[in-house]
Order: sequence, then structure tokens, then C-alpha cells
Amino acid sequence: MTETGIRQYLQRSLLILIPHLAGSLYVHQLIWPDGGPTLIWPSAGIAFAALLLFGVGYWPVIAVSTLLAELLWARPGQPLAYLPFVVAAPTVSVVVGVWVSRRLAAGQSPVGNRVKDLGQMLAGATSVAVLSGLIGAFGLSVTGPHGWSGMPKAWALWSMGDLFGIVVCTPAVLRIYQLANSGRLSPLEQPYSERWERLSWLLLLILSAWLLAPIGEPDKSPLHGLLFLPLALLAWSAVRLEPIFTAITVMFFGLAVASLSSFGLGGLETPRTLSESAVIALFVAVLSMMPHMLCALEFERRRLLADLELAAHQDDLTGLLNRQGFKSALERLLEQRSRSGERFAVAHVDLDQFKLINDACGASGGDAFLAQLGSVLRASLRPSDELARIGGDEFAILWRQVDAEQAEILAEDLLRTVDAFRFPSAGRVLSLTASIGLHCFQDSDQDAGQIQREAGAAAISAKEHGGNRVKKVADVDLEVRQRQAAMEWAIRLNEALEHDRFRLYAQRMFALNGSAQSGVCIEVLLRMEDPVDGLLLPGRFIPPAERFGLSARLDRHVLKRVFAWFRSHPEALAQVKRVSVNLSAASLGDEELLPFLQRLLEESEFPPRKLCLEITETDAIRDLARTRTLMEGLRGLGVCFALDDFGSGFCSFGYLRSLPVESVKIDGSFVRDLADDPSDRAIVRAIVEVAKSLGKQTIAECVEGEAARAMVAALEVDYAQGYALHRPEPLADCLDTRRLAAETPTASR
Repeated sequence: MTETGIRQYLQRSLLILIPHLAGSLYVHQLIWPDGGPTLIWPSAGIAFAALLLFGVGYWPVIAVSTLLAELLWARPGQPLAYLPFVVAAPTVSVVVGVWVSRRLAAGQSPVGNRVKDLGQMLAGATSVAVLSGLIGAFGLSVTGPHGWSGMPKAWALWSMGDLFGIVVCTPAVLRIYQLANSGRLSPLEQPYSERWERLSWLLLLILSAWLLAPIGEPDKSPLHGLLFLPLALLAWSAVRLEPIFTAITVMFFGLAVASLSSFGLGGLETPRTLSESAVIALFVAVLSMMPHMLCALEFERRRLLADLELAAHQDDLTGLLNRQGFKSALERLLEQRSRSGERFAVAHVDLDQFKLINDACGASGGDAFLAQLGSVLRASLRPSDELARIGGDEFAILWRQVDAEQAEILAEDLLRTVDAFRFPSAGRVLSLTASIGLHCFQDSDQDAGQIQREAGAAAISAKEHGGNRVKKVADVDLEVRQRQAAMEWAIRLNEALEHDRFRLYAQRMFALNGSAQSGVCIEVLLRMEDPVDGLLLPGRFIPPAERFGLSARLDRHVLKRVFAWFRSHPEALAQVKRVSVNLSAASLGDEELLPFLQRLLEESEFPPRKLCLEITETDAIRDLARTRTLMEGLRGLGVCFALDDFGSGFCSFGYLRSLPVESVKIDGSFVRDLADDPSDRAIVRAIVEVAKSLGKQTIAECVEGEAARAMVAALEVDYAQGYALHRPEPLADCLDTRRLAAETPTASR
């Protein structure tokens, strides 16, 4: 054994010897004054706890302590031949009991707070009590005056004292030792209770102990009901306070009841027979075991909740915090910062071109890359910092106690750490760079979610500027906030689609140049009913829908709603000649649109000839071959097309010949100032002439005044649409059959 090992052995031996001797002294002075039967032997519990904690190699300390106690406090006239049995009984039995407990615990010492630990300790305690009682009772029978006839009673009393000494004292010794080592009351990360609750409980405990104190002579009338005050307080501590409170209180009241009964105080008579001792022992057992069991059950409940919370806040792949866990850590810091004023920074780390890793290594290789990189990043941080994996290839870092300048240095170091990371795979060495968005928190009312969103938007900006760089939120404030606003719009759009918050509006188109209009022509328009901002125009929500890939979903939603409305209003369907619906670029590239629309037309029984899909010229020529294929397929069903916003994209007139459209909608920018701008008139005249030569109709958008209406008519445009003719209104109002029946069709409207 080394010098350090010897020093540790001596220190622990002294740590065992002192309380073990104190337990023996307590029994001789306050529980066993006359040498009669004792209900409890605290030294057995202390010895059992010591060997559970330090190992059976400390058995000589138990033997020496027991020998010293016998020499110091032995009853006069005790035979010398009895001494070996007195020393052997606790020493041998506690070694066997610890072996039994460790055997049941698969070689470990069951010193924890679980129900299983409690059961394994009880099994060992029973072994100690049975064996110690046999050795002690055998010694009494061999050396004592009662002979073998008194052995059963001696064995029962001896075993009972050791068993309840362990039940009452061992958990308290274990919890005190754990408190001294860890420096905290709770065995879990979070405390069980607030300080005020502990203080309230302690005050009631002191009051309970005072009421139970044996005042006056033994024959004074006691209040037996007061004995149940400790049980109530123990139940309270078991379910609300940390285990150490229950363990120490059980020990205190267990020893107190044993002392009171031994002296016949507090309404408890001194047990003189085995049956009397058994009754008192049963009471002590209930007093001791029930709180310990409740405490163990409460510990397991709290640990399960903590494990569930950890699982909810932990990333399975890397073992780091997940998005929710990082947000919770940031919220706790913000709450503390309101009192401490601590400075901190948040970094959003987005790996550049991570798809290449997945393509090269497969999904499992990509997971291994992320797991190893997570370990490298964790090793580069301080213990007080937080690291989380918040997305597929995204990490977040919370640096504490840093100012803006320090945070920039840390972010640049982080870039170099990611760049230096190498991942071997199939004979190759792979590496990546990262884009970092840095948010150096200043005094503001921002919450955790907003901080994360701004850091994420800054990381996107860094990636769009080439990657492998740091972008501070302050440097790209306008861009970040615009991106953040767009991201918030995506969330609002999803919610609007989920809860059907879109409203169908319509604007009519009127025939010009004296030609009668047989039927109503309308363009379906969309409005979004927002809980905060009210009714929104398309200019607010269409751009973010296109940016975040929601426009095709929105198109399908509108088509479903339009067909469903006309199916439930057949009288309105009979009045319309054409219903125009706008189609986005995303829908033009959707191979499933043709079968979807075919199925929808069949189910709704909407006449395909009355449906006109409007597409912009810019979207149409993006993938001309695919657009033509889709349009030809839909034309085969009877659907017609209009080329919207014509002229705005500088489209060649040649595309009018190649695209199968029936109508050309002249962009409103050429129509608004038509009466005052000769160049606009020239463009509109050219569009009309080319369209007529190809057999296509023309429609003028944004006709907002009488002068513009007269001018488009003079230029021989076929249809006009705008505020001068009809303002958009809800679809039901626009196609109100009674109002339509009262109107006289005229081209001069």
C-alpha cells in the first residue's frame, strides 16, 4: 500500500471509529442503562454504512471499536469468555451483510436513493441481524447463566436491535457522507424545494420534538397521539424535501422513541418481555421504513422527470443540447442577466456544403461526421459555455462573460477549428468550412427566440456571401431583419393554410369596342385574414410564399377553394364565361399538377372551358419546354391560358408564337399613364397588333381612370380590368346573381 493509501486508510478508520464508539455510548447511557433488552443498536447501522461506502477491508476498525466499547462500558461481572463473541458478532455479520448487498447489486455498493438500493440494503441488513444474533446468542448461551433455554429470546432481541439500528441509522450516515462529498443537498441536478419550505418544515420538526420531550415523572399522563407528529413530518419531507432530511429525521426519532421506551417516559413503558419489545420494534419499523420507501419512490419519480426533460433537451446523435434545450439555457441566462448584468454572445454555426459529406459517406457517415465535430467543438469551449446541435448541420454556441470584441475573436477561432477538423472516410480525408452568425447581446427587451432567429439569419447571410466567414447581426441588421420578417411570414402562411384563413376575392373584366359580353369574366384574387394585421393583400404574403416554397401549395389551395365554391353555387357558375386563376412558377414545374387538376375538375364538375390559368411571361420562359408540356396537357382538358404581366420581363414577341395562350394581359405599368405617355401607347399598340396577328385576345390591366379606359378602347384592346371598371370584392358579392341580373351588359362601362 502506498503512503497515500495508508493515509487514506487511517483517515477513514478514524472517521468510522468515532461515530461507532459514539453509537455504543449512546446505547449504554440512554437506551440500555440497566442491562435489559435494547430495541436498537446504532453502531450496527454505522458499521454497515461504513463498509458499504469504503469496502469490507475496514472490518478491523469495527472489531477494534467494538472491543474498546466493551472494555469501556461493559456491565460489571460480564464473563471474559463472552468478549470474543461480542467482537465477532458485529464484525463477521457486517462483512457478510455487505457481501450480500453487493452481490444483489451486481458487485456495486447500493448506497443510492433508489427503491432497488433500499431493497438491497434491507437484504444485507437482515443478513447482519440474523448472523449477529446467532453469534451473540450462542455466546450468551455458552457463557451466561440462562443456558440454551434463553437462546431464542436472546437471538430475537439481539437481531431486532441490529436490524433496526441499520434501518434507522444507515441511510442517515450514507446521506451525510454524500452531502459532505458533493456539497449539495439534492442528489439530482435541481433542488427539491425552496429554502422557505425547508425552514417551515424544520420549525415544525423542532416543535414536534419539544412536544414529545418527556417532561415530569414517568407516571404523568402522556398524549400518545403526539407520537404521530413525526410520521406526518416524515411524510412531508419524503415527498417534498431532499432525502437527507428524511434520513436524519428518521434516525433522530428512531433513537428518541427507543430511549423514551427504555426509560418508560413519554407514555411509553419499558419493554420487559419479548412480545413487548416486538410491539415497540414494529412501531419503530413503521416509523423508519415508510418514510424511506416514500423518499425512494419520490427520488425515482423526480429522476424520471429529469431524464425525460434531459431527453427532451438533448440531441440523440451528438449528446449535446438540442434546439429546445439551447433555448431553455438561453432563457435561464436572460433571467439571471436581469439581476447580474452578465454579458454574453450567441453564435449560429451553419456548415458549408454539408451535402457533399452525405453524398460522399452516406447518411451514417454524415452522422459520424457531425458527432465527431460536436466533440471537437465541445472540447474547444469553456465549461461555462453551452453548445447545441439545433438542426441537421447547424450548431449553436452560448459564450458567457464575453464582450463584443472577445466574441468576435472566439467566433474567428471557431471558424479555424471547423476548418482544421478532418474526417477520415474510406481512404479519404474530408473537411468543411462554416458560416457563423454572431449575436452580441446588448441591453434590450429581446427574448431567446428572437436572439436565435437573428443569429440564424446572420449565418444565412454569411453563407450567401461565400461562407467560411462570420457575420455579426449588427453588421447586417437590415438584411437580417428582412430575412427574419420573411421567416416569420413563412410561419404565418403555414398557419393560414392550416386554419384556412385565405379569402377569395374577384375582379371583373369587361369587353371593349362595342362587342357584347356574353357572360361574366372574372379574375380570382386572394386575401389573407391575419389575426394581428387583419385582411392582407397579396403583395404582403406572395413574395415570402415564393421564397419559402409555399406558392405551389397555395395555388392548389386556391384551386380547391374556387372549385368547391362554384360547386356549391351552380347559379353563379351559369353566369360566368371565364374564371381566371393565377399560377406560380413553382406550379409550372410541378409534374403532379396535371393529374391533380384533372382529378379536381372531375370531382367538382367544373367546366374546363371556363377555367383560365394566368402565368407570367418570366415564369413561362424559365423552363420553356416543361411549361409547354404542362400547358398542352391542360389544354387537352379544355383549360385555356393567359400570359400575365406581358412586357414587364422584356419577353420576345416570338414567345407569343411558341406559347399556347389565348390571351395576353398587358402589364399595368404600360396602362396607368397611357393617356399621357406616348411611349406607353406605342408599346401597347405593338402588343395589340402582334397579338391580333397571332389570333390572341388582349386584356389591359390596371385601368384606373376614365382616360385610360378610353385610350385602351381606342387602341383596340379587347378587355379591360381595373378600378375604373370594378374594384375587387368578395367572390360571393361579385357573383351575386340578383345584382348580375339587374345589370345591362354594355361595352361602355
